[in-house]
Amino acid sequence: YAMHCRAAREFAQEYLDYYFPEAVRKQYGAAIDRHMLRHEIVSTLWTNALVDFGSALLLPRLSMEFNRPVADLCRTHTFALRILGVPRLRRDLIAIEPRLPAKVQYEAFAALEDAAAAATQWLLATFPGDGLHEFLDAGDTVQAWAADLGPLMVQAQTGKRHQETVECAAAWTAAGMPQALAHEIAGMSAQSHVLAAWQLTRETGLGGPQAVAVYFATAEVTGLAEVLAQVADASPQTRWE
Repeated sequence: YAMHCRAAREFAQEYLDYYFPEAVRKQYGAAIDRHMLRHEIVSTLWTNALVDFGSALLLPRLSMEFNRPVADLCRTHTFALRILGVPRLRRDLIAIEPRLPAKVQYEAFAALEDAAAAATQWLLATFPGDGLHEFLDAGDTVQAWAADLGPLMVQAQTGKRHQETVECAAAWTAAGMPQALAHEIAGMSAQSHVLAAWQLTRETGLGGPQAVAVYFATAEVTGLAEVLAQVADASPQTRWE
């Protein structure tokens, strides 16, 4: 897959850091960079992460829906994960896993993966051609923008989805999840729209806060927010119908 050199190195380094113990990395860091199986190690760990967290059906489903090369699907999904901060939230969840009921763990992980899948689907549907790669190449800019306006996305969400976010965060907190983490993960349903808000700023010249407000207000006023929520909750076959 095509990535900027720096982004590709950082991406690979995360998996290599996970694979090799700290003592090995410190003493043989240069040798790891030249490891003859470096590419295979990263590819295997990346594939395992896609299946373990996103499910074995993620890529086949995306392939059937959007008819893009597997490399494009993998890169797009990884882009969405990074923009939404999912890897960090996964680590935070895993760190407190023993203290949480299994039901809460599952719900929280599912919320993260559903948000990443929704953002991935938006990217693939919005940029069916070469425009996808141009958008993905702006990753650093989009990530900085999303980090600044992420909390605003949750505040701008209205109606049924906003109430569900509040109630979900409260239930997870009561079950033992740290409050800040519960609110951040529960708000991922709103965060998954951050790429659409970013695109709105590019097309209209609106500032970030204005774009977020217009995006959610339009969905609420037109009633599309509720319609899209029902579509998202439906089975894949029903979504197409």
